Formats: sequence, structure tokens, C-alpha cells
Amino acid sequence: MRYDADETPDPYALTAADDLVISWQISLRAAKKSPPTIRTYCKNVRLYLAWCREADATPNLGHLAVTAYLADVCDTRSGQTARNHLVALRSFARWAAKENETGPYDLAEIDQPKVDQHVTEPFTPDELGALLKACAGKRFMDVRDTAIQHILLDSGGRAMEIVGMQLEDVRLADGLALVRGKGAKDRYIPLSDRTCEALDKYLRVRRRHPQAHLAQLWLGEKGRAYGYHGMYRSLKARGEMAGVANVYPHRYRHTFADRWLDKGGTEGGLMRIAGWSDPAMVQRYSQARATRRALTEARRLNVGEL
Repeated sequence: MRYDADETPDPYALTAADDLVISWQISLRAAKKSPPTIRTYCKNVRLYLAWCREADATPNLGHLAVTAYLADVCDTRSGQTARNHLVALRSFARWAAKENETGPYDLAEIDQPKVDQHVTEPFTPDELGALLKACAGKRFMDVRDTAIQHILLDSGGRAMEIVGMQLEDVRLADGLALVRGKGAKDRYIPLSDRTCEALDKYLRVRRRHPQAHLAQLWLGEKGRAYGYHGMYRSLKARGEMAGVANVYPHRYRHTFADRWLDKGGTEGGLMRIAGWSDPAMVQRYSQARATRRALTEARRLNVGEL
């Protein structure tokens, strides 16, 4: 299987997206939708378009991009909020496809986000090994994707934080990298020796890239921008090559939290590194294997032994 995630054109890309929202709003009024519904729909679609721009990606209405956005909404708000956004995006995508402004409507295939808490299974060690093996190679994108997988797993950083990193944010000699968190909450994340090695190799290869002069750390192939959607596509492609299902950036964050606690890390330390202020987030990200950890702890404590 040839890996060319950076080179595949996006049939769902939107041009003049803000103007299209206005046109869609006119269509909604003509369809006699209620003013509150129209306001909510347009607000949610505009929030999505703003999210795309924040990720340095062309706004688009493809299945992959919208799924990534909904995952981010679930992470920061709630499943119900994500559902509301999906309803608006489906309506907008259906209209845009009918008006030949984008590719065929396919958002109907996206499952409704669960209102109750969705449990995300972390990657197993074998799956992580297969994903890294799928990046083996000397091409620029192979070296880049290897470094990205290492830093995602090693730092627990949000995908938007990782793709937004600048060259100046990496301090390999100190084993640190700066990430610019939500709400202007910047923080340093630790980098293991293996991750530093992968990043060092990427930086050396990056120097020969035609866009090496740019400030952003991660670069795409053939002049293409590399933002959130580029990362999502590249990781998904590596998953297909490795035979690992459900590969997406946010799953690495869940895996990081699970591995941190498995290795005896404290919840306070995890919150600090992951950039959380709410202790409930620890439970949310680690619940997939919480029972297994509790059983292991119970056997170690052996409370019933008199």
C-alpha cells in the first residue's frame, strides 16, 4: 500500500465558506425554519469553520474532518453539544452538496456522539509497535510520522497543540517541548530519549525540505500545509498499513493517560502534564482499564489479610 496521505486532494474542501453560510441561512429562512433554529445552526457551523482555521486547514465537510472536530467537542464540552453540532453540520453539508459546492454528502455515516460517557480503549503495546513499524522508511513523511507518533504518546498533548508547535518550542537538549494550550495555558511537556531521537532525526531531514524556512515545526509534502487534518489523515493511513483499527490523534492521548497511571504516575502529575484543571478528566481518560488497575492494586494491598 502506497502512503500518500499528504498528496490526496480533498473533494470536500469549501471555498468562500463564510459566504456559503450566509447563502445557507437564506435557504433555511426560505424553508421556514424557526429563527432560533437558524441562529443555532449557523452558530455551530461557524464554530466548526473557525476550528478548521485554527488548525490551519482548509474548511471542508468530509467525514474525516467532521469526525475529528466532534472528538474535540466531546473532549472539551459534552456529547450532547457534539450531537447538536453534528445536526447543524449535516444540514449544511446536505445543502452544500445539493448546491454542488462540495463533494457528495456523507455525514449521514457519522454515528451520533453518545450523550453518556464514551469509553476509548487505549492502544495495546502490540498495536503501538505495529504503528511505528508502519512508519519505517527514509522518506520525509516516514520520518515525520515516526516523530509525531512518539511525541503524541510520550507527552499526552492534544493534537491541536502538537500540530501548532513552532521550531523554537523544541528543546531537545533539555528533553522538553513547549505546547500552547487552550485558554493561553502554555506548558512544557517532557520528552523521552526515544522521542528526542525521533525528533532530532526529523529536524535533520526537515532542513532539506523546500519550506524549511517556515516557523512551524511540522511540514507537509509538496508544499501542502500540515495541520490537524493532515495529522488525522496520516495517522489513519499508518493504521491501515499496520492493520490497526480506529487510529486517530485523540486515541494517543487516552493511551498516554492509561500508561501513565499503569506505571504508577500520580493523578496530579497527569493533570499537570496533560493540561487539565478538572480532576474529572483523569477518570474520563483512564476509565477503559480502571477496573484492571483497581484489581491489581487490591491484590497488592491484600486488605483482607489479618
